[in-house]
Amino acid sequence: MKKALSSRQPSEPVAAWLARVLDALPPDGEADDELLGQVQQFVNGPLTDEHRQLEEDPDAYRRFWRQAAERLPSHPLARAIYADTLLLTGDTDGAVEEMLTALKADPTLMYRMSGEYRDVMERAGPREWTAYRALGIRAAELDDPKGSSDYVREEVQALMDDIGDDPDLRREALRVLRP
Repeated sequence: MKKALSSRQPSEPVAAWLARVLDALPPDGEADDELLGQVQQFVNGPLTDEHRQLEEDPDAYRRFWRQAAERLPSHPLARAIYADTLLLTGDTDGAVEEMLTALKADPTLMYRMSGEYRDVMERAGPREWTAYRALGIRAAELDDPKGSSDYVREEVQALMDDIGDDPDLRREALRVLRP
């Protein structure tokens, strides 16, 4: 993996390099989140430079992370990185959909990936905002069931109060909260 990550030549198109990196990814059962984090850092660049790095060829980066997420279905982090790449390259609707998919598979990714998604989800619409809030509650519940019980109870009550009598939003929240 390290060899592929460091194999880009100065004048080489980013798509050719990313194809080598994709080929070097281990099979689904052999990859782990630490490796994916390293690949993200190397491919997308540090947090402060991601926009600049992805500007070189946004389609190549989107294609790379979509294919990585498809190849590593048991790693929701790959899908979350894909969502992040979509957001950084201007596809907000796609980013919302992919991030919700990743968070539904592993709500605790919220702690790692979704800092900038709060406002995005709130603006996306009531269904997305409801799902995001419910996933935040679920993440707290999974992370520390005993220690977060008061927080979970308060947040569930606040979410249900905000939802009111809307049956679709209630179903969406309950689908997340009671898997």
